Parts: sequence; C-alpha cells; structure tokens
Amino acid sequence: MREIKFRMWAYPENEMKGWEEANQEISELLDSERHGELDGEPCGVYIMQFTGLKDKNGKEELYENDIAKGTYRDGKGFTNKQGIIKYHMSSFVLHCFDEDIDDSKPLDYYNYGFEKLGNIYENPELL
Repeated sequence: MREIKFRMWAYPENEMKGWEEANQEISELLDSERHGELDGEPCGVYIMQFTGLKDKNGKEELYENDIAKGTYRDGKGFTNKQGIIKYHMSSFVLHCFDEDIDDSKPLDYYNYGFEKLGNIYENPELL
C-alpha cells in the first residue's frame, strides 16, 4: 500500500517543510486571527503530495512540483525526458517542458526510473 504524506513550501519564509511541521503551522494559521498574514505580510503555503516513488537510487522521495528526469525504454532505445511532476487527470505525471500537460505520461511509464533534480520553489533556474 502506498504511503500518503505531504510536504509544504511556506512563504514568505521560502522554506520547504515536512508534513509534521507544516501541519502545526497550518493549524496555528487557521486558528489565529491572521488568516493569511504574518507580521502584516502576506503568507501562505503550497502543499504537495508524495507520489509514492523514490528516485532511481531509492534515496530521494518524489513529490508534486519536483523537477525530475525520467528514463524509459521503448523499441527505439532509451529516452530521457525532463519536467515537473504534477497531479493531472487522476494520476501523477511528468509534465515535460516540451509538451502540453494533456500529453504528459504517467510516472509508471518511465520504466527506468527518475533522477530528482530539484523543485520549482528552491530551483527555479531549472525551469
């Protein structure tokens, strides 16, 4: 069974946080009268779900909005595609930079695994 967990990108701190820390901060924010403000500044979070997969070395967990390079093999040989992991049409897909989101292939299509390169928040230069 796939493990269900999340992480979050918090701003204005611009910091990635694990689910336990994120859950606490979200609860405090919702319980307070700040409702989207921290010291008078806009604040918020982007919540990303764990895909249930790790990189090809089994070390890095893959989440939504991670930038990854996926490898698959078909009748023509090996192909590498780079893109952003998204949840689209009821599944996680690799939205490659050179194609429309509707043409994205599900993560299990990449039968030779993934190399995690970063994420869209901490590594915008990879976009």
